[in-house]
Amino acid sequence: MPERYRTAVVPHVMVADAPAAIDFYERAFGAVQEFRIDHPRGGVMHAEIRIGAAVLMLGDTSEGPFTSPTALGGTSVALHVFVPDVDALTKRAVAAGAELLEEPADRFHGDRTAILRDPSGHLWIFLTHLEEVSAAEPARRVSAGRGEDRNPAAGAGTRTRAASPAAPRARYGAAAIPEHWTDPLHVPLPGFGGRVLRSDGLRTLARQLAAAGAAAR
Repeated sequence: MPERYRTAVVPHVMVADAPAAIDFYERAFGAVQEFRIDHPRGGVMHAEIRIGAAVLMLGDTSEGPFTSPTALGGTSVALHVFVPDVDALTKRAVAAGAELLEEPADRFHGDRTAILRDPSGHLWIFLTHLEEVSAAEPARRVSAGRGEDRNPAAGAGTRTRAASPAAPRARYGAAAIPEHWTDPLHVPLPGFGGRVLRSDGLRTLARQLAAAGAAAR
C-alpha cells in the first residue's frame, strides 16, 4: 500500500472536465499532478494531485454511480486544507477563477480561514493555523461573544461572509458549539463529596433559574 494512503481518508472528487480542473488546481492552489490515467475514449479516468502535503484523487464523471457538483446543483462536502498563508492563496485562487464565499478572517478556533468554490463546484476551506487552543477554549470564546467571526478590516459589526445566495450557511452562538467541546466543562460542588455539575446539568440549571426568574416577575 502506498504510504500516502496509510494515515488518511483520501478525498476522491468527480468533475465534469478533469483536465480543466487539474489546470485550475495547479494555477489556483499550487497543486502538483503526481499520477494520471487518461481514458481511451477521452477524459481522465483517474488522477492524483498534491496540494502541500494533502493528496486529492479526481476523475471525470462516468456512466457509473459518480456525478459532479455541477450536475447535482451543489455539494454536501467541503475540503479542508492547511496552508502557510491563507491570504496569499485566496488572492491567487480568486485570480485563477475561484469564487470567494468567505474572505480570510481569524476564527475563534485558532485558525485564519477562507472558503472558496472552484469552477467544478467543489467547496474548499483553507486554513492557516495561528494559535494552539484547548478543547474547551473555542466554546468559551463563543459563549463570550466571539462566535461570530468578524474581520477588523471590514469594520465593526461586519460579518466576513461574502454576499452569495449559494454560500454555505454558518452556525453561530450556542448552536455552533460541538458537544465534545462542552462535555469537559464542569463546576465543582463543594460539600457534596467531590461531585461536579457537568455541562448538561449546567444547561438544565440555567433553564430552571431562567424559568424561576420569569415566574417571580
